[in-house]
Amino acid sequence: MRRLAAILFLASALFSAHALETASLAGDPEIQALLARKCIRADACGVLPIPFGEVVRRLEDDRLPFLLQQEYARALPPGHPPAGTVTAMGDGILLHIDSEGRRTRIGVLHRGRGDRASYDLVLGVQGERGFGPYDLVIHLRVLDAAGAGVVYLAEIHAYPHRGATRFMARRLNTVERQFRRSARTAAWLFGQLEPGWADAPYCLPAGIANEPWFR
Repeated sequence: MRRLAAILFLASALFSAHALETASLAGDPEIQALLARKCIRADACGVLPIPFGEVVRRLEDDRLPFLLQQEYARALPPGHPPAGTVTAMGDGILLHIDSEGRRTRIGVLHRGRGDRASYDLVLGVQGERGFGPYDLVIHLRVLDAAGAGVVYLAEIHAYPHRGATRFMARRLNTVERQFRRSARTAAWLFGQLEPGWADAPYCLPAGIANEPWFR
């Protein structure tokens, strides 16, 4: 336990001191222009007791979004099915349509090893919600922590198109709170995909069904 706490502390300190090099990994001029704007930024980090090689194998599996959604649906309380569907559009593009017909496009901008002990996944998201259209860039990095499993570092750059939405989101810290809760949920679901990976199972609260990660 102390070792895990020390690893997480060091990862958190490193993450706070050095932002992930998302723009250079994405390599897309439009994404780089988006990241140069005054986006709303949030981050999260944690430890998963899963071997690094297994984590990389899952992150490279094109079925991962569907496996996570399937596990998410199984974990929800009875009577609370997830709203929306996810469809593979080819070339690493996913299309999510929620219960109100609103579309979200999710694309893989970068996926690969940084070195022998790290792996990066960068996603670009375009969609619309009740607050209007938005763009997101999500950067996930996992680091090999040897016997402790992996440390994951996640960073989000959110850009709602409406200025009033950005203003209120910054004042209320809504993006930061929702992203950290979503990251924790996603990490738990990831751990459920293989026997022995996760802690004791639990039933997700019904309110989490509204989160954009799995809607």
